[in-house]
Formats: sequence, structure tokens, C-alpha cells
Amino acid sequence: MSIEILGISVLWLFLFGYVIVGSIDYGAGFFNAYSIIRGKQHILSKIIQRYLSPVWEVTNVFFVFFFVGIVGFFPQTAYYFGTILLVPGSLALVLLAVRGSYYAFESYGARGHKGYAFMYGASGILIPASLSIVLTISEGGFVSIVNGHPVLDYTALFTSPLT
Repeated sequence: MSIEILGISVLWLFLFGYVIVGSIDYGAGFFNAYSIIRGKQHILSKIIQRYLSPVWEVTNVFFVFFFVGIVGFFPQTAYYFGTILLVPGSLALVLLAVRGSYYAFESYGARGHKGYAFMYGASGILIPASLSIVLTISEGGFVSIVNGHPVLDYTALFTSPLT
């Protein structure tokens, strides 16, 4: 087995771990926000918060290890990913920061604030959406090489039914 196959296998394992743990985290986070907005948090919030407290840190570790591994094993991909995925990646980072700040505000600030809960629930829906744009880009037809540099056609991407 070559080092490239081993590297990509480890990276796929990290990505698979992120997809599984992240989907549970984002779904439970949206459900928690929904219960706070509906005024039913006395039933669900303690159970969900007890579960989400240790999981959200692990979720982001899988995500960071995946991208660090991509750049570490395949350094030439950093240029292409950094160019093409700038907008969806930046949107995902901002939404991850919103999720992280919710945990801080919920732990050390006013508990059950509906505005924070709404942003937390919305980010739980929008993060997978912003990351799934990568799958649409991978289907092809959205990236062209102009003067030796990759260029993403945003109009074609955001008007595509795949997006």
C-alpha cells in the first residue's frame, strides 16, 4: 500500500467521523433551538446540553484534522482548495464561529436566550448546506482554468439545481 493510499484512507476516516458526529450535533442543536423558541426547553434542553457539551469539540477536531491532513499529505491541493472554496469555506467558518459563541453565551451568560438559540439552530441547518456545495463543485462544470489559475463560476454554481 502506497503512502498516498494510506493518507487518503486516514483522511476519509476523519471525514466520515465528522459527517456522522456532525450530523448528530447539528440535528440535536437545531432540535434544542426549536425547543427553546417554542418554550418547551424544560423537557429537552438539559438532555441535549448534556450530550452536546463534549461532542461539539470533538466534531470540530475531526474537521480540522481533515483539512490539516489534506494539506499535509497533498500540499498542492491547498492552492486549489484555497482558491475555489474561499466563499463556501468562509461561510462555513463564520457559521462555526456562531455555533461556538452560542456555547460560550449559553454556558456563561443568560440561559435560554431565544435570539442566541435561533442563530444556533439556523447555523445547524446552514453549515451542512454550505459544506454540501463542495459536492456540487465536485460534480464538475463549475471550475475552469484561466491563465493557469482555477476560477469558480459562481453564477453557474448558484443557479444549478444541484446546489
